[in-house]
Amino acid sequence: VSKFHFIRVFKKYYGRTPKQYLQEVRIENAKKLFKKGKTIALVCTLVGFTSKTSFISLFKKLTGTTPLSWQNKRAILKNK
Repeated sequence: VSKFHFIRVFKKYYGRTPKQYLQEVRIENAKKLFKKGKTIALVCTLVGFTSKTSFISLFKKLTGTTPLSWQNKRAILKNK
């Protein structure tokens, strides 16, 4: 099976490419780690990013907010 065939079949069944799926999984794992009080730098490394900038950009792209804003919003909701 070629790489391109695999990507086409994956997208047909899952509605996204393997790369998009992996990015979504990493961001969901990041949210779980943020809920446990981990720092942005640590979470970035733990979910597999070598660049904090690329992690923050992807987080914002997929969630609509930066990791810091997301953490602050969660803290406010938790204190209510």
